[in-house]
Amino acid sequence: MASSKDSKKAPDFGLKGAACATDMSFFGYDQGLFSVTPSTVTAIYDVGCFFGAPVAFSIGKRLGRKKSTLLATTLTTIGTLLKCVSYSLPQIFVGWVILGFRNEINTSTAPTWQTETSAPKWIWRLVFLEMVMNILDFSMVNWINYGLSFAGGATPWLYPPELNSLQMRNKGAAVATATNWVTNFVIVEITPIRIQNICWKFWIVWTVFNAAFLPAIYFFYPETANRTLEDIDAY
Repeated sequence: MASSKDSKKAPDFGLKGAACATDMSFFGYDQGLFSVTPSTVTAIYDVGCFFGAPVAFSIGKRLGRKKSTLLATTLTTIGTLLKCVSYSLPQIFVGWVILGFRNEINTSTAPTWQTETSAPKWIWRLVFLEMVMNILDFSMVNWINYGLSFAGGATPWLYPPELNSLQMRNKGAAVATATNWVTNFVIVEITPIRIQNICWKFWIVWTVFNAAFLPAIYFFYPETANRTLEDIDAY
């Protein structure tokens, strides 16, 4: 967490805020592309995200937030170029794996970097900015693909850094996002088959899962509103 003196010198909506918001806009862009992407290709992206977690977990602290973000941005360029020049499905797979790898590093690093370097009063505003950028890119790609703008698919990204100690913050973010991606992979692979077999009844499964989480969140998740990261660490 930046000191009050440092936070006055560096505007919270400056380069750090722009960098983190751009990271989330990449994520929204990828989400939008999935609307016209076969499920297997989408699942391959999730595999790349999952395998990016050990990198974020193991070298994130050694590289630091800034260098990790630069590494992920470089991988964005490589993965995008591979997709653009590909002439076969295997090349597209490789491009998506690299982009998934990049996305995991970004989404586990950028939120942590944002919360650690921003004044407490600005954190929620900056998180909101990241979500706006995510949804804008998601909507833009859907508008290009379908001629409409719809943001219902851009799920708000929940930030695990608030719930972890100072020493485990980056590792906790990496594990949390890795869990997200491996479950995404399973869902993408099984959903077409299940819908074909049991039709609309398959959505009841997710309804039950979501309902089961409500008491768990209410009784076991600590409230982080109006608390600094140091407060959460002490708590």
